[in-house]
Amino acid sequence: MRRLLPLALIRRSSIRWTPTLAAVVALVPLAGAGVWTVDDDGGPGVDFTDIQPAVLAAAPGDTILVAPGTYGMQCDIRVGKPLRIVGTGAQPGDVHLSCLNPSVRIEGVGGSQPVVLSNLGGSGTVEVRDCQAPVLLVDIGLALEGSKGRDVRV
Repeated sequence: MRRLLPLALIRRSSIRWTPTLAAVVALVPLAGAGVWTVDDDGGPGVDFTDIQPAVLAAAPGDTILVAPGTYGMQCDIRVGKPLRIVGTGAQPGDVHLSCLNPSVRIEGVGGSQPVVLSNLGGSGTVEVRDCQAPVLLVDIGLALEGSKGRDVRV
């Protein structure tokens, strides 16, 4: 179920606010955008227990908040639309992508709305391919590999 909530309505106790998280969320207006919650532990208020299903369900411009934990059920995360995927832990390693070869591929995103990845860690890579949209990587504990985008900022 898509929840259209302003970020200000999310309980502060459900997210650890960090300066990085606040900066990334402030980069793009959230008016009308949906907010999805991912937590590997599940529970009330959680939309998904893994990241890729949240990416598939999200509309362009939505924000996916990822709670601290280890995510490995679907290690290959494919992003093909402007989204903000933000780990809510204090350190990038608090949201850990874990499996033999985890990767995040951002591919074919057009337009001017950015793709933002923030505060995610693990042993995998981030790959950007054929994007016209800006791609912002903030506090990422993943290696950047094969960047082929018009505007990729780390």
